[in-house]
Amino acid sequence: MRNFDVFLNFRGEDTASNNNHFHFTTHLYTALDQKKIKPSLYIDHQKRFEGIIDDVSATVIDAIRNAKVSIIIFSKNYASSSWCLNELVHIMKCHKELNQIVLPIFYEVDPSHIRKQGGDFTEAFRKYEQEFNDRLDMVAKWRTALTMAANLSGWSSQGTRHEAKLIKQIVEDVISKLGRLSSSNGFKWLIGIEKHIEEIMLLLNDTKGSSNVSILGIWGIGGIGKTTLADAVFNRFFHQFESYYFLKNVREASQRYGLEKLRRVLISKLLREEEESLDLGAPSLPDYIIDRLRSTKVLIVLDDLSNSKQLEYLIGDHCSENDRFGSGSRIIVTTRDAKVLRAIEANETYELKHLEDEEALRLFNLVTFRGNGPPKDYIELSKKAVRYAGNIPLAIKVLGSHLRTLRSPTKREWEMTLNQFKEVPLDDIQHVLRTSFDGLDRIEQDIFLDIACFFKGKCRDFVEDILNKCGFYASIGIDNLIDRCLITVDCFNEELCMHDLVQEMGWRIVRQQSQDQLGKRSRLWIPQDSYNVLKSNEGTANIQGIFLDSSKVYEEADLAPTVFKEMSDLRLLKIFNSYDIKKRKVHLPHGLEYFPHSLRYLKWDKYPLQSLPSTFKLQNLVELDMPYSKLKQLCNDVQYLGNLKSIDLSCSEQLTQFPDLSGAPNLERINLESCTSLIEVPSQSLRNLNKLTDLNLSYCENLCSLPDTIDAKTLRTLNLEGCCKIKSFPEIIGNLVSLGLGSLEVNELPSSICYLKNLSSLIIKDCNHLRNLPTSFHELESLEYFELRHCSFFDKFPNLPRNIKILDFCGTMIEDVPASSINCLPDLQSINLSDNKRLEYLPANIFQLKCLSNLYLCNCSSLKNIPEIMWPVESLTELYLRGTGIEKLPSSIGNLISLVTLDLDSCDNLKSIPDNIFQLCSLNQLILTNCPKLESLPHSISSLSLTSLDLSESNIIEIPSSIKQLSTLDSLHIKNCQNLQYLPELPLALEFLDARGCTSLEMVSNSLMKLTGGHWSDYHISDQTTECLLFLECLKLDQNAHENIVAEFQLRVLRMAIGFEPQEEVEDWDSAVNMCCPGSEIPNWFNYQFEGPSFSMRLSLECDTSDFVGFVVCAVVAEDSYPDIKNMDFLCELRLKTSDDENQKFLWNFNEFESGFEAVPSFSSDHLFMWYQHKDYNHCLNAMEASFDFYFGKFDYWEQDHVMSCKGNVKRCGVHLLYRQDAEKFGFINHQHVVEPKPSRCRTIDSVTEATNPKRTKFSKTID
Repeated sequence: MRNFDVFLNFRGEDTASNNNHFHFTTHLYTALDQKKIKPSLYIDHQKRFEGIIDDVSATVIDAIRNAKVSIIIFSKNYASSSWCLNELVHIMKCHKELNQIVLPIFYEVDPSHIRKQGGDFTEAFRKYEQEFNDRLDMVAKWRTALTMAANLSGWSSQGTRHEAKLIKQIVEDVISKLGRLSSSNGFKWLIGIEKHIEEIMLLLNDTKGSSNVSILGIWGIGGIGKTTLADAVFNRFFHQFESYYFLKNVREASQRYGLEKLRRVLISKLLREEEESLDLGAPSLPDYIIDRLRSTKVLIVLDDLSNSKQLEYLIGDHCSENDRFGSGSRIIVTTRDAKVLRAIEANETYELKHLEDEEALRLFNLVTFRGNGPPKDYIELSKKAVRYAGNIPLAIKVLGSHLRTLRSPTKREWEMTLNQFKEVPLDDIQHVLRTSFDGLDRIEQDIFLDIACFFKGKCRDFVEDILNKCGFYASIGIDNLIDRCLITVDCFNEELCMHDLVQEMGWRIVRQQSQDQLGKRSRLWIPQDSYNVLKSNEGTANIQGIFLDSSKVYEEADLAPTVFKEMSDLRLLKIFNSYDIKKRKVHLPHGLEYFPHSLRYLKWDKYPLQSLPSTFKLQNLVELDMPYSKLKQLCNDVQYLGNLKSIDLSCSEQLTQFPDLSGAPNLERINLESCTSLIEVPSQSLRNLNKLTDLNLSYCENLCSLPDTIDAKTLRTLNLEGCCKIKSFPEIIGNLVSLGLGSLEVNELPSSICYLKNLSSLIIKDCNHLRNLPTSFHELESLEYFELRHCSFFDKFPNLPRNIKILDFCGTMIEDVPASSINCLPDLQSINLSDNKRLEYLPANIFQLKCLSNLYLCNCSSLKNIPEIMWPVESLTELYLRGTGIEKLPSSIGNLISLVTLDLDSCDNLKSIPDNIFQLCSLNQLILTNCPKLESLPHSISSLSLTSLDLSESNIIEIPSSIKQLSTLDSLHIKNCQNLQYLPELPLALEFLDARGCTSLEMVSNSLMKLTGGHWSDYHISDQTTECLLFLECLKLDQNAHENIVAEFQLRVLRMAIGFEPQEEVEDWDSAVNMCCPGSEIPNWFNYQFEGPSFSMRLSLECDTSDFVGFVVCAVVAEDSYPDIKNMDFLCELRLKTSDDENQKFLWNFNEFESGFEAVPSFSSDHLFMWYQHKDYNHCLNAMEASFDFYFGKFDYWEQDHVMSCKGNVKRCGVHLLYRQDAEKFGFINHQHVVEPKPSRCRTIDSVTEATNPKRTKFSKTID
């Protein structure tokens, strides 16, 4: 029988017949078929007679079992078909027994009705139980299958009104899943991997607390197959999770793109959203993102971690991942360093070792002899080859591929090849890899070295474009490198990938070309090497490529005019600054005489001259990239640029002439953004550009003239934002997808815009003369993103295309939003009407938009009321009302059941918050800053799930005592609440309290005293917790308040010191407690006190510090002595001098998470700073002397360290040596709760590792 890729299970009368459901199943079938995916389509009359409950036919059962994916289309009358239900039973059986992927689609039906057999399903099952009371076991199986299927991750039509879009998303999902399965099928040829997969699957399933989030780490040497194994496990396992993502090569990718970019990619994949639509913030994720992740069961692979910070930034630290992802989530990490796994506290670890001899030989035979056994005469040679490869899979594959491709693969040639390894250590993989390189022809070797030195991680098409023009036949060459296992191509983004060990081999080959003379090497990619050759003018004809990242070189460089004169074969030149593109560090003070005609790729950020060398012909260039240059014009004459595909002269502010590009028929991309001296785009300049796809002229502020018509049928993106002097807009003919307009002096848009049927994104900004849109604007059926911002004469809500998802009318003068217009936007997800002074009303039906998640109404000062919300709204998560004129929230506010963020900042007329705010069960962030008439909060606020509450600058008189019940609240902002007199007991989870400028505050409760009753262990401390209490300028605090603040600081320190017990080898602990309040005396708790900003103290030679947990420091800063505090930090530098005269430095930053206080005023009285940072002192237990120095400093990004600016007037300072016994005094621990201290990991200074009686390190006062 025919095998199907996808089996479709559906109720034909609901989804396939000629009715109002648009032939959903038929359309899905067609879409799958068009993508060459084979779907089944057994329509009812072909496969069943309704009402018969006999099991489905053998043909259908075989179709189900042989399918790779089963799609279940649940619809209103699905349960009325016993055949659908019987098929479902078989599908779920295959899912359970064969790990078949099952994808449910909820077609106009509530998933909960499927799960619980409610709604329309209730009546169907009532009838079944009456009709088939003798076969209730079958009915029970149907119920079980429905519940299992409804619990799987799938798709719902309820969030999408346009089925075509839903079908497109479903097809993309199926393609992704089939791609994973296809990839997984390849693993069966990887020798020995099945055993490892099974062992890891056991660890993943049996890991401690399997319902919790757990981390599994795979470690081993490079080339051993960690990534391959993780990929195999991922493919075997991924369909059991709601979301999943494999993040490859974290170590290298983080260096190239930064961790923030990687995190954005990861989260966008997990949440199934476009990267651009996510506002993630940095470094902390927004609460609404965290909440969505918490409810999602995920599988994540982080490939090639090099340190624990990477995991912490990407997914959160170990102590928080149980709160970050849904129950049962799994995180797999690969690394070469086992210490990384200990640092991230992996639940399970798996060491991947060398292949067994038999496995290694089988892999070699598979690669070399295509799976057939070796000829008899080659058996011993094969064994010798495997030994030389060290039983490492990568080396075996590379060596086997090389031997297979020898021009005359005789036994003698094999012997000659293998004899090269006689003097090589068996585990030296580099020599094994070199043999494969030596077997390449010259062109293939050049391609390989270009990729190793310059193009790893770049798109294959981009690299091929450049290398083809070098005469390399790059496509064939890259295919040959793939065949030899020297490179791979990422199947998702077409990036060229190369194993680190293979890349290192390429680097070594280039270095061996000339050990001492850098200028005689063919390629220079190390910044200092490139700098040295260019600076000293030592280039030769050997050089084919130079990449110089000037941000990695400390010195600036003045280059000679003849710097490239001898480099006659230079093909690739890239001079850039990866840290700051605007900073010029490479200069040509005497001009430049020569660029080699051999150049194919020329990128020079901040090119310092007004023209290119007059002798330079550009006909060979494929890419010209010179942003921020001083160029006035590209060239004096018209040149033939037949190879040019991309030109970027953006931000070249002196460029006055648009280059004549009529001689560039293959040009695809032009970027002249922010070329502010450019006046005109002549018509002839854009002639013959029949391949142009992207034209960016944005922010060319003096551009006055464009061609009357832009007729470029290939053009997809045109950006004219910020072109404020253009008075007439050209007619556009073509297939534009994205159009950006801004600051144009036009009264209307050309009607030709309405003929752009593929236009999906339209941005119009600052067009102050624009009053309306073309009458047929609503016919732009593909338009999904429409931004019309700060068009101050635009005053009527237009007739819009119904497919719009994002609508931004910020800064317009629209007075009224008609309800009829809102009804026509069923897919609308976000609407921004902010900065509109004339908007007075919103239509009542705005909260009926089923997809609306974000509503922005900021600074709509005439808006007095929000319409009542008549029924629960599930989609809206963010509501921004800051700066509006509202006096109160609607009584039905509780119907916003999914609201996460409510922003009421600067609502001058807001007097109260309704008692029923407790109904906002999802609310995490409540912002009530600058509300002058708001004096109190309802006690019902304690029922919320707030994590952040901001009352700063308000006239709040009191905070309800019930606030202590906000168990999830971690930040409270009451800055400059000048009427607040009393601060009640606060939640235990609170980590940040900003009470700066509360000038009337007199009393402060001690919120942590209840911890001394033994409940302190209920609070979880992670290695990233920073707790901060700021009471700056709270000058009315009474004595009792001072004592409570100091006591709370002490208790928080003890809680952190005793409650946080990191595992062995954890580095860079970041937990801290900070506190600042008015005060001129050092508290008695600090048992060593000194005058001035610094002091030193000797340490006794008698030491056993198993109960020592750190230093707590404090300092008194005099009034009016705070320096210029912008971006300034208050620091304490501790130096420990050891018995062998080594110094260990620790730098503690007060309020480390917020660099500089910025808004802190000068002190009007002395202030006391106290802080503690949890550090590991085990590696310096032989310290003999400790010195402390307090000062204000700025962070130097070049040195990656703080630099002292001034010590200010630090009047006195102190230190407390913290021991576990301190916790006993405060009742934190007692003889029943004492946790045995961990043995010291380092020797004490007297080398005594055992003692009858425990001893403390003793300090004596002293030196200064």
